Amino acid sequence: MTDSALSPRFLLFGIGGVYNYGCEAILRGTERLIHEHWPAAEIVYASPRPDEDRKKISDLPIEVICRKRVGRYSVRNVCRKFLELSG
Repeated sequence: MTDSALSPRFLLFGIGGVYNYGCEAILRGTERLIHEHWPAAEIVYASPRPDEDRKKISDLPIEVICRKRVGRYSVRNVCRKFLELSG
């Protein structure tokens, strides 16, 4: 087994950006808790504002990636709703 197989990888999303101190605190606290339990863990944060957020958390060992939002009336969501309503 390689070291990467033993190190978990976490994806954080749903925060909406670290544009306020509360959201930033959630991200920082989550990072600290994860690394207390899994010191070698990789953390990836999917952000709607990756450039801004990357600057604000540059002191943390977190990879920031762009989170693409799926529109409400996308093909995927329309099909999902149709299938849900049809049983």
